[in-house]
Amino acid sequence: MRKILILVLIVAVLCGAVCAYESPKDFSELSLEQAMDEFMAHYQLTENNFCISFYNTVTGESYDFNENKFAMAASTYKLPLNMCFYEMEQAGEIDPNALFLWTGMTLSEVHRQSVLFSNNEVSEAMTGYWNNYYIYKENMRKYSSMPVEEIHPDFYLTNVSCTRLMIDTLKYLYDNSDRFEELIGYMKDAVPGQYFKAGVQEYEIAHKYGAIDGFVNDVAIIYTPQPILLAVYTQGIYGEGVCAQAARLVTDYTLWQIEHGDAAELPEEADDAEPEDAVEVSAPTDLTEQEAPVESEELSVEEPVQEGPEAALPLDETEELIEDPETPVEDEVDDGELTPEEALREQQVAAARKKRDAKIVWTVIGVASVLLLVAIPVAMRRRY
Repeated sequence: MRKILILVLIVAVLCGAVCAYESPKDFSELSLEQAMDEFMAHYQLTENNFCISFYNTVTGESYDFNENKFAMAASTYKLPLNMCFYEMEQAGEIDPNALFLWTGMTLSEVHRQSVLFSNNEVSEAMTGYWNNYYIYKENMRKYSSMPVEEIHPDFYLTNVSCTRLMIDTLKYLYDNSDRFEELIGYMKDAVPGQYFKAGVQEYEIAHKYGAIDGFVNDVAIIYTPQPILLAVYTQGIYGEGVCAQAARLVTDYTLWQIEHGDAAELPEEADDAEPEDAVEVSAPTDLTEQEAPVESEELSVEEPVQEGPEAALPLDETEELIEDPETPVEDEVDDGELTPEEALREQQVAAARKKRDAKIVWTVIGVASVLLLVAIPVAMRRRY
């Protein structure tokens, strides 16, 4: 029986390798949108389990899929949270060297724990700084120009976000990199070889990852020759693998565009303007110091804390990506005929799905054959 299990495991690993996704290396006849269609077809990604936003900081090229869908943010919420505190420090509103609230640490150490180790307890102490969850979320929203009317109500109740909000936050972070050098440094050092960093290892990546209850997310600056921004949210799938391959795909696409001289120049309109709907929220005073540090084994600075519940009001574990009924949806054009571009796209998606289905069929046949070849001698031996 042990031999059978070992053989099954070997076959499964080999089949997984056969079916692994490989990013295109030639984009001469393939747009990023078409490549993404093939990528999503391979992993069976839909509006129910996948959101992505991409932005090239040099050319201004962007790509979005399901970017307005609000879902569990996991620890990605710690990026705008720490950005907000760094800005308060720079404005002289808070002392980074004072003991912070209930943590027994200085705010400077709290930053390190929150970003480098994704420590949940200290991060939750940071969210409690305002003593009001709504004010805290307004401070997180101010980095995006997303209209208030398009923000899902649950954004103000629990730890949800969307890749549109996160890509705007990354733009602000990148455009003001000189003000967030320490934060970006922690992001570059965090969890090497995982999430986006598992797919792209030849370039530096400053990322804030997060995983909880089947939601696996990552948001980052990828320092290719033309730095790119990427935000990916997943649910109920092999999220780390999808994140890694999504990063590989957009990196290969960007490198191909640079090498073949197809990249456009930087748009005239700068993207570093203040968001239209930015909200300035005043911070409370006299909340940052304590008379004596609080000793707590859970907050040991030596050991990172594992991911856990990430908000005061967590979503139910079985909740799916939140539908946003108020988010405008573009009307679909149905004139009865497909344009040549749409027809080509449909053919490419169908071909990708057909190729994937064929791999699955042959994988099943291979596994069944191996099991049969192993099972027959075993059965005959027991019989005699």
